[in-house]
Amino acid sequence: MATKSHKGGEHTTHTLEGTQGHHAEASIDDQLAIHRGLPPTEASDIPEPPDDFKPTEVLVRNRRLRRVADKSRPQLLLALNEASARGADLAKDLGQYTPPAENAAQLARRISSLSAGVSAASRLLNYLEELDEIALSDAVLYLESLNKEYEHAVSHKPSLATNYEQLGRFFSSRGEAISEGLAQARSAPATEPAKKID
Repeated sequence: MATKSHKGGEHTTHTLEGTQGHHAEASIDDQLAIHRGLPPTEASDIPEPPDDFKPTEVLVRNRRLRRVADKSRPQLLLALNEASARGADLAKDLGQYTPPAENAAQLARRISSLSAGVSAASRLLNYLEELDEIALSDAVLYLESLNKEYEHAVSHKPSLATNYEQLGRFFSSRGEAISEGLAQARSAPATEPAKKID
């Protein structure tokens, strides 16, 4: 399958073999087709957390950590920078028990670094999740096409069944998963309409 991209005022075309064994040219604004040809990030290229990191249980974090709303994060940084800027005058202003201004500076730097890291990791996660969804969909389309030919061929040659056991098991498990999802949707309580606020 061919996809086009625009770079430096020139159009370039990337080709990826389609699931049906033929090449098709994607529209420049077909994001799914464009993303289909993008390279996945290898797991080996993604850094692992330090060995000392062991995830803390959510209930423990909720109980022990103070939370800050997303909309309050910029103001938090401004308050830290304000305290940091006072330097030695911070203790003169507020007394001998005032936490050091350097603590505020360290926290501001750490939070800014972590915020940038979280944003970068989120973008990478969104990228990989969409590529994964596309690849899974392409795989299903391929197997559906394969299964169509298999069902025709096996009706004339039953011995083929032993060569394609996993194919049948996949569609069986997928059918069960779809049925379970539909059953859960039917049994889920209906959402009550929002109450009008006068």
